[in-house]
Amino acid sequence: MKLTSAILPAVILAFGLAASAAAQEAVFQGDVRTVADDTARPLMESMRDNAKRFFSANEDREVWVGYDVTARLRLRSSFSRGGGSTHFSHGISMVNGIVISYPEKGILPAGSERKAILYLFADTNGATKLSRVVVLDMSERYYFELPLLLMEGVSDERSISALRLVLDGKEGIKARESALPAVAVHVGDEPRVILEGIVRGNDSADFRKDALFWLGYTVEKDDLSMLVALEKELKNPEVRKQLTFVYYLMKDDRATDRMIYMARNDSSRDVRKQAIFWMGQLANAKAKAELERAIEDDPDIEIKKQAVFALSQMEGRGSIESLMRIARTNKSPAVRKQAIFWISQSGDERAVDFLVELLKK
Repeated sequence: MKLTSAILPAVILAFGLAASAAAQEAVFQGDVRTVADDTARPLMESMRDNAKRFFSANEDREVWVGYDVTARLRLRSSFSRGGGSTHFSHGISMVNGIVISYPEKGILPAGSERKAILYLFADTNGATKLSRVVVLDMSERYYFELPLLLMEGVSDERSISALRLVLDGKEGIKARESALPAVAVHVGDEPRVILEGIVRGNDSADFRKDALFWLGYTVEKDDLSMLVALEKELKNPEVRKQLTFVYYLMKDDRATDRMIYMARNDSSRDVRKQAIFWMGQLANAKAKAELERAIEDDPDIEIKKQAVFALSQMEGRGSIESLMRIARTNKSPAVRKQAIFWISQSGDERAVDFLVELLKK
């Protein structure tokens, strides 16, 4: 019998009360079994064979098969974290806190050096098919409704080779879409090469955009020339918008220069606005100066207003002072109005006095 999300919290509680202290500390809880990896065969074949053997001996028609790898440094720290317990589709539930592992949301669970890469196999009319790939953090604890088959000692090379098959489309479109973060989490240069190839390829804009997102976590400062070449090649503005985020992730002075270039020169207003947004998140002197320049000199009123918003997002007292100056002196009533609005939202102790001063005038 499969558990529903309505009764799952009670089941988890009962499980926790009945389990031993050692079981409470296990990362994966539920029907968890250790299986061997046949290293004489490709990893995908080994996982599929383990799933087939499971289906032949059990009534369940879905099973997770997976292993853990060492994560690259930039994907070990937390992007998103919450409290309580959450029921994931296909049988994953959190015991401690919330971990969002759906790649379409662009978020990986994080918090430790080790990440588990899990593959969901289903028995469909006698055929063993892969339906999705997820990445889970090894510092959390999970309760599985579906059985989980864990393999130990899987090398990065074998893991990457299996994921290449998924990304080549040999395991189906849905599985392919979920595999990008699993590639990115590996250490070394190969993930960057794989993801760069997808970005340069002929896939849909959405898939290339997702690949570019994860590429951002694999590039180093020395890869800037590759990104500049991509910038010139990418025709789709939605994909170029993602590139501004990659430049932001680099936290490098030369990458900031590229964001400034895109904010000034890109043919798409949306791309320019996105570059301005990420400059606001940088909160450095060069980005602040560019936002102030755009507010004064850019001919596009929408760009000016976006720059005001980005300036309001910068940390430090200097930003509120800049907004006050803009509210007093900018030639555009729409820009002044925008500055006044964000001053009122700032929570700065000087905001009330400033707004009273404006009203008196």
